[in-house]
Amino acid sequence: MIRLCTNRDAAESEVYVIDWQWAGQGTGAIDAAYFLCTSCSIDLLTLRNVKHMVKKAYHSTLLRFATNADYKFKLFWQQFMLCWVDFFVYCVTSKWSTMTPKTVQEYAEKSKDGLHLRSLPHMQAMIDLTYVFLNELDAA
Repeated sequence: MIRLCTNRDAAESEVYVIDWQWAGQGTGAIDAAYFLCTSCSIDLLTLRNVKHMVKKAYHSTLLRFATNADYKFKLFWQQFMLCWVDFFVYCVTSKWSTMTPKTVQEYAEKSKDGLHLRSLPHMQAMIDLTYVFLNELDAA
């Protein structure tokens, strides 16, 4: 849902975006995991880049506006990794399992849906990060 609010007395209009795709209770880490899985270019899907984006952009912004300012990054990172793995399982079981190289090409040509469906290298990067996250979660 996108709402454009125009104030005739103001010099600018404001745009508000509400994403209802993942509505429900739970950790805010799912938003970050879903966004990074579906929207980041392949060169950003490295452990170093993902951790930096999650810590510096998402978590720090969340703390600025949260009522619970004691939300430690260590906890958020664990929740993020679990949400990533959960979304990865969804991709494998509900999306990738029915795809062929031809459908990947069709997704890429039409630029429909997220990057997690449009590129085999992107899928491989998600697999690689999921492996790292599972190992890190197992060691915790």
